[in-house]
Amino acid sequence: MLDGLGGALINRIAPHVPMNTSVYIYGTLDGSVPVTIPSRLLLSRNLAVRRFSNFNSATAKDPARVAAAMADLHDVIADPLFRTSIARAFRFEEIDVAMAYRGASNARAVLVPPTVPLTQ
Repeated sequence: MLDGLGGALINRIAPHVPMNTSVYIYGTLDGSVPVTIPSRLLLSRNLAVRRFSNFNSATAKDPARVAAAMADLHDVIADPLFRTSIARAFRFEEIDVAMAYRGASNARAVLVPPTVPLTQ
């Protein structure tokens, strides 16, 4: 699981992730809410919580590699293969239902903020 918010979202999702999940925290947009995962959950699900940063990669540290990566992405970023196929949208309050949702193999459940219309 990759989370750029931290705090409330991790706290709500953690009880529903499968065994051996690694939680990568790469942002703290919700920094006012502490991450509080009970130790019994960490142990029973064998969760790993790790820091993620794009700035520590070999590519990000080398300007020539950044330029090459951006050139590669420029040619393929509009490819439909990189788009998420949304099976169903859920509100944050429906996180339990969203985590249990099983749509078509290539379609996903997504969480959307209150300002975004739901798609069914």
